[in-house]
Amino acid sequence: MNPPRRSFPFGLLAHWLRSCLPAWGLMAFVIFLVQTVLAAVLHEREDIVSFLSLLDRMPRIFKAFIGGDELMPTNVLGIVAIGYQHPLILTMLMFNAIGTPTALLTAQAERGTMELLLARPIARGRVFGLVAAIALAGQVGLVGIVFLGTAVWTRVFDYGEPVALGGFVHVAVNLAAMACAATGMSLLAAASLAEPRRVVGVTVGYFVGSYLLDFASVWLPSLAWLQPLDLYYYCRPNAVLKAGAIPWAQVGALAGVGAACVIAGWWRWKRRDMSAA
Repeated sequence: MNPPRRSFPFGLLAHWLRSCLPAWGLMAFVIFLVQTVLAAVLHEREDIVSFLSLLDRMPRIFKAFIGGDELMPTNVLGIVAIGYQHPLILTMLMFNAIGTPTALLTAQAERGTMELLLARPIARGRVFGLVAAIALAGQVGLVGIVFLGTAVWTRVFDYGEPVALGGFVHVAVNLAAMACAATGMSLLAAASLAEPRRVVGVTVGYFVGSYLLDFASVWLPSLAWLQPLDLYYYCRPNAVLKAGAIPWAQVGALAGVGAACVIAGWWRWKRRDMSAA
């Protein structure tokens, strides 16, 4: 006799979405606020010139890290693109990449609530799939807020010339691919490690180390050979704008890494011993 077909757990999906909404709302507010502040500070040609003059008086690495020689008063698009690699915006995306899988998988497994959940007619793989879908959707939504900030403030403020949004669609796609790859890595860690603090430690260690490597490789060209290990290496807003197209090679590499991590995490989660969590 065939086992009864398990219905889709819409109630669980709604419950988890409601639990994520406050954090998503706060992160979206921070992201939009950063975009607003950047737009307000750099919305006129004189402000742009003053900002770049300030950067020129600082160590060259700071300017190189946020755009380098592309940051010129005549390159308004390059100035606006700073918002797509601002440390606070990247921090919000990495925080969401780590927080959602850790809270919905590892933390519940540690508390024992996951065992109770799996005692119901819900397959393990489906639970992992729900968490993955929620985490990835949250990342896409937050990147959408980054683009929304660009769309709103480039229309509100005068940059001295019209700012076409087409190039920033390409940048947003690239940023979303990077954010989703980071989420895939966190899902794999959350499915594999028994304690939330270990998940956070491993993922934060990699993301911060990757950021520092990205920073150091700009300063020390001898480290350039390590850049393929650097997550942020695959997301260069100014390079995307200059190319005028979606960087499919980078997006494909990020999608491949993210998909591989999600599949590996799904496999590990289905075989995990919850009683040992």
